[in-house]
Formats: sequence, structure tokens, C-alpha cells
Amino acid sequence: GNHGEDVKELYYYLDNTPKHNYMKALYKYPQAEFPYNALINHNRTTADPELEILETGVFEKDYWDVQVEYAKPVAHTIVCRITVMNQSDQEASLDIIPQFYFRNTWSKPGPDTPATVPLFQGVAKDGIDAVYELGIFRINFSHNKEVTLNSLLFTNNNSVTDTMAMLLSPDDHNSLRPSIQSGFHSMIQSGRSSLITPNPTHGGDLYKKDAFHRYIVENNKAVVKRDNSGTKCCAWLSVRLPGKGKTCVYWQMFPADSVGESSVRKLDQLVEKQRLKADNFYHELIPARATPQEAIVCRQAIAGLLWSKQLYLYNMEQKNKELRQMYGKEYFKSKFGHKRLGWNHLNCHDILLMPDKWEFPWFAAWDLAFHCVSAAHVDMALAKEQLLLLLSDRYMHQNGQIPGCEFDLGDPNPPIIVWAVWKIFDMDGKKDLPFLKTCFNRLIFSLQWWNKMDPTGMFLYGHGFMGLDNISLFDRSELPSGVHSLKQADCTGWMGLVTLTMLKIAIELCNNDISYTDMAIKFLRHFLFIARAINRTCSEGGLWDEVDKFFYDVAYYHEPHSTPVRIRSWSGIIPLLACCSVDLQHCPLVKSFLLKCDRHFSPFVCKLGEDEFFLTLVSYTKMKLMLKTIFSEDEFLSPYGIRSMSKYYEENPYSFEVNGTPISISYLPGESDSNLFGGNSNWRGPIWLCMNYLFVECMEKYSDLDRVFTVPLSIHYPTKSASVCL
Repeated sequence: GNHGEDVKELYYYLDNTPKHNYMKALYKYPQAEFPYNALINHNRTTADPELEILETGVFEKDYWDVQVEYAKPVAHTIVCRITVMNQSDQEASLDIIPQFYFRNTWSKPGPDTPATVPLFQGVAKDGIDAVYELGIFRINFSHNKEVTLNSLLFTNNNSVTDTMAMLLSPDDHNSLRPSIQSGFHSMIQSGRSSLITPNPTHGGDLYKKDAFHRYIVENNKAVVKRDNSGTKCCAWLSVRLPGKGKTCVYWQMFPADSVGESSVRKLDQLVEKQRLKADNFYHELIPARATPQEAIVCRQAIAGLLWSKQLYLYNMEQKNKELRQMYGKEYFKSKFGHKRLGWNHLNCHDILLMPDKWEFPWFAAWDLAFHCVSAAHVDMALAKEQLLLLLSDRYMHQNGQIPGCEFDLGDPNPPIIVWAVWKIFDMDGKKDLPFLKTCFNRLIFSLQWWNKMDPTGMFLYGHGFMGLDNISLFDRSELPSGVHSLKQADCTGWMGLVTLTMLKIAIELCNNDISYTDMAIKFLRHFLFIARAINRTCSEGGLWDEVDKFFYDVAYYHEPHSTPVRIRSWSGIIPLLACCSVDLQHCPLVKSFLLKCDRHFSPFVCKLGEDEFFLTLVSYTKMKLMLKTIFSEDEFLSPYGIRSMSKYYEENPYSFEVNGTPISISYLPGESDSNLFGGNSNWRGPIWLCMNYLFVECMEKYSDLDRVFTVPLSIHYPTKSASVCL
């Protein structure tokens, strides 16, 4: 997409472990002035390439490498080593400012406002006590000889909202709000338990969260607290290094009633010990056949996943109250406010896997499902916890809908969570039946909501963008005037995958509890009805186009008039994903149903053995026809995977007329020229790794058919070449 949310900085997650005993990241910081103006005032259009920070020239020769490592040698103790390297031939200086703050829970009045406020208190020239409900922790700072510790600084973690208050001096502030000071100047008494202070009113507090910048950069000495206490603190250190020189700064946090390490040599030993443990962990995890380069890629990929865990706080009821106070009662009549109606039950206060803590610090249901499958390789418990959270009453709507994402909770994401549940259960050796049962029962509620997306009972589904953003001509969540409904190939394909996966789960549960037989038959019937419906031609009420040999969305006007939206994209490939083999040895009634089912369902069922069957949403004949298109280099196949939209539209844009107005779409492999969904996501050509993963997985499943076919399934790959695959 156009990367409207792109972070214009260079940072790299290099290492991490599931328990976070060792973490490492790298940040690159230019020695020249940071190019804010160049990045902000680029004035490009959507037709211009995005300006990256590397193109500004600030990293051509003179910059800093700042490597940060965290180590946890024992419980409740953290050691941080910050290594700065001068990547220049010239001597250079740098200020290093490790900062600590308590999350501000005291400024907003309400039932959850704490009675006391936590506190940082300076206790030595290089030490700070953090005092709060969980106890008292000491923060000590250490450094190498090239570093100078200038001072410890203190302020309060309050938002910068009052411009006039920022301009007042502390004396003015004292005369205006004497009550504020009384709470903070009576903090230190003989007993340590009394260090937590009563909650003052912070509305006029001069000491704001930007104080350290204003103190160090602007030389404004009035903005930091003089009593060495506050809810935010830092150590201001300075270093001057020769060209190619490097040095280290350290801080350690530990219970105040224990003793920290006093020498940098011992701190180095603690960090190195945890790094070696991380090496051993990955030595056991990464396959021995991996090359050294592949092992590094794998380790850094996992590091990125684990670094992106974040405490996610989102109380929808409280958020709606705040927004209504800001915008008035008209807020819920707006498009923005209307999307939040009905989600007041949502109360997130959990550690979640974010797409990226810097760039995308919010959850999206189907992104998280993919993350869970990846995380299961290193932390199975975390993966299961994340899925159970999405299915819990705190997240799932009472009507069964799983929240889509922070920006539009009611917009449906692909129901990939069902696939993730089965995938993780299988990865765990198919042994955690309580997890599987819990998820299955909750997913039944969710499926009841999805069935509402087929109000006509045609077993064809359509409801919104389905995570594919701008893949269509128009926003599929808001249909153009004159189009009263849209039957979607991707939505129907996902439902085929959901019902098939629910069938697999029910069959697995039947092995220990025969009462799940009815559910297995229910989902089998549902799957077969979807298969029959989607495989009908567009003219017969289905989604298959007999001319192009592809599945298309179909727009419905006044019944019975309808028109296929002839865009070859992932939307039409997704139905292929719904296929698998099932073993019905312990489900005789399900087997009996399959053997006696109507002949109209025969294209979607293949007997592999005495008790094994292969089920597919797309008939074998249609699948082979589709693969010719998918594996064509003129259509979907690229050197790096399957494109999200056919390359055919690069030279042949597709046009669709709505109420006499033509709308066109073309293949765009890089930047999007569409403003749909903010223009930040592009499904009109780029290769999406998650979808390619699912596609490869489904191709592997189709190879099961080789067991019964005299001539093994083979397709030219690429389509016009002599080589074959499958």
C-alpha cells in the first residue's frame, strides 16, 4: 500500500526467547539532523514512489548503531546493556537517555482511578527507587569510562495538553495550585510503605512527559522536578567516541531489598550467560539441515514475533464515553461512531501479539490467528491463550461475532481462527482435547453469526471487505447505489474452509465422545451444500464462470438480475483452500451418510480407502482448470509466489458499470492508487505471504488423490512450460 502508517526509522529485532530471558534489537540513528522536513514535505502523489529514509542520505556514512540487549538472570531482575557504536571515521558525541515511567492511571476521574500514585524517587547519584503496589524496585545505572552520567531527571507522566500551563514557571504554578505540590512533597517518610502517595489532582501539573526533551535540547531548567521524584524519570548520560569506537551503558532493575551487581564486568557476564542460553534454545529448535544464513533468518523472524507482544488495553465502554464527551451525542450517528455501537462489552487488558508494536500497534483477528500458528513453534501455551482470548466473552460479541480490528470491530475478518485452532491442536500432537472442546463450543456461537451472512439460504455468503481491503472495484462493506447484495467468492470459500475444519474437529472429538456424531454430520451437510452452491455457474445462481474457468463475486440488482464482477484475484482462489482428507474409522454414522449422499455431491467426495475420504469445495475438474490460470506467468504466477490479482489487468484494466458510471481497476504490484481503507493496504497485485502459505498447504493436501488415481495429478508449472508439479 501507500504506507501511510510506515515508520520512517531503522530498527531491527535481532533476538528473543519465549520467556524473554534474552532480547536484542538494533536501532540506527543518524549523526546529521534527523530528516523530518524531507520526509514530511515530500509532497508525493499516489503515483510517486514512497520516500524511504535511506534515500535522504543521512545513513550514507555518519550514524550510530545503538544495540539494546535485555537479560533476565533471575526472577524480578532485568539487566539492560546498551552498546553504542560510532559508524563514522570522525569523533562524535551522543546523549543516551534511558527512561522509565508509570502508566498514567490517575489523571482521569472515575471508579478505576487509583487512590494512590506510584513514584520514582532518587536515592543516590546513580540509583532510583520505583515504588508502587507490587513492591519497591531499585534501578541502578552503570557505564564504561567513555561515558559521563550527567544527572538523574524527574517529571510526571502527564500529557502535554495545557499550552498556557507549559509557559508558567514553577513559582506561578505553586501559587495557582498549591494542593498539587502537597501530595508530592510529603512522599518520603521513615517507613517505605508510605512512599506511595495519595492521588493528587494533576490537571494543572506543570511537569509533563516531554520535560526531558525540553530540559536537554531546549535548556529549559524549569520543566523538571527539583525534589528528585515523580512518575517519570531518566538518566542523562553523554558519550564522546572516536571514529569506529564503541562503548556500553547499563541499567539493572531488581527488588530493593536485594543487592545488584556493581561492576560492568559482572553485568557483561550476566548478559552473555543469557545469550548463550538463547543460542542453545535455537540450536535445539532450528532444524540441523538449515544453512547458517537460514538459521539467522529463522531466529530473527521469531524475534520479530516475540518482540511484538504488547500489553493491549482497550475498554470500549470507557472509550465510547470519552468520545461522546468529546464530540457530543451526534458521535454515534457518525460513520466512525456507529461502528462502535454494540461493542461495549469489549474490555481488553491482555498481552497480545501485535502485527508490529511501532507500525501497527493494534490487533486484527485474522492477523492474530496467523501469528498464533507461528508462535506455536516456540510457545504453544501463548498461542492457545491468544486464540482463547478471541473466543472469550470479553472479546466475542454476544451474537457470536469475533471483533475484526480496533478501527472497525464489526467488520468481519476472514474466519481463519477455526483453521488456526485445528492447526495448533495438530502441532501439539492432538493431545489437548480440553482446548479443542472449548474452542469448538465457542466457534459454534461464532458460526451462528456467520450464517446470517446468507440471509437467502442459498449457501452463498457475502459481507464486506473480508480482510482483502481494496481487492474489489468498490468497498464491499458499503455497496454502490443500485447493488442490493453481493455474493462473494472469498467469503463463501472461507465458509467452506470453516465448515470443513469444524467437521474435522467434530470427527476428532468423536474418537472419545460419540455424542459429537450429530455435529459432524451437521457440518458435513453444511460443507456439501456450500460446495454444490458455489460450483453452479453464475447464470444458475452460483459463482463459477464457465468462460473464464474461475470463481467471481456476483452483484445482485433487482431480482433476478445479477452480474459477475469479473476480477481474477485471491477472492476467486480462496475456495480452493477448503479441502482435506478425513478418517471416519470411529464415525460409522458419518461414513454411512457419505456413502449414501446425493449424487449431486459426488464431485466433492472421493473415497481414498476403507474409512478415508477426500473432501473438496471445488470439483477436481474445476481445480485443474483454475490451476492453469493460477500457474500462468501472464496471470498469477510470479518468481516469488502467487500474486493477489492477475497481471492480465496491467494492460487490460477491468471496468464495471454501476448506475451508468464506469468504475475501473488495474494490476498494481507496488503502490496502490486507491483510497479504499486509507490507501495503506494493496491487494491489487502484491504477493501476500499468509495467503501463499495457505495455498501451498492446500496443494499438498490435493496430493492425497494420487493414492486413487491411475495417473497422478500433474499440472504444467508454469502453465506454458514443459515441467510439471503435483
